[in-house]
Amino acid sequence: MNNRPRTGKTRINRESTGPRIDQAPTSGSGGEGPLERLTAFHADMRAATAALTELFDGATRGRFDQGEAKRLDVFFRGPLLWHDEDEEVGLLPRLRRVAVKDSERAIIDATSRGHDRMEELLEHLGPLLSALAAGAGSPPELAAGAAEARALRTLLEGHMRLEEESLFPLAAQQLTHAELDDLGREMEARHGGDEKARPRRAVEL
Repeated sequence: MNNRPRTGKTRINRESTGPRIDQAPTSGSGGEGPLERLTAFHADMRAATAALTELFDGATRGRFDQGEAKRLDVFFRGPLLWHDEDEEVGLLPRLRRVAVKDSERAIIDATSRGHDRMEELLEHLGPLLSALAAGAGSPPELAAGAAEARALRTLLEGHMRLEEESLFPLAAQQLTHAELDDLGREMEARHGGDEKARPRRAVEL
């Protein structure tokens, strides 16, 4: 796994598993298990990355919805990173403790590398998206942002496919019901478990 320092503002917290009651839940709650909730959040991610590419493509032509930019800015600075924190702090360490095959460890490491690359792209995209949310942005920056938005969308499509087809099935096979229950409780403690108190989605589906 890449052990480089994580000092950027978009870096997810991979050290603490304590409650984060200031944050909204990222993946639903109620009767769904943690793997189902993580999977369900991928629909939000697909909608958000599609909207992001459309936003930047439009902005390069001088046309964009500032309200949409604000909603996306909230999503990519908050729920997306909290979702990955659920995986990096909660799911992946549990899997590393039980993974014995090289193929299993390769899936886990590839997932974490995907998070690293996503964070790198967001460190460049974040300020550009915030500028659009404020109604600003220069043409050269917007052109670079459009290219990075497409790169992020491509990256996350492959990343989510890896998780849905390999990582989550591995977790369902290797983790006990008790371990999954603990993961679910940890996710709810980190983000809050009251479904009725959740704000509206940053990106409307």
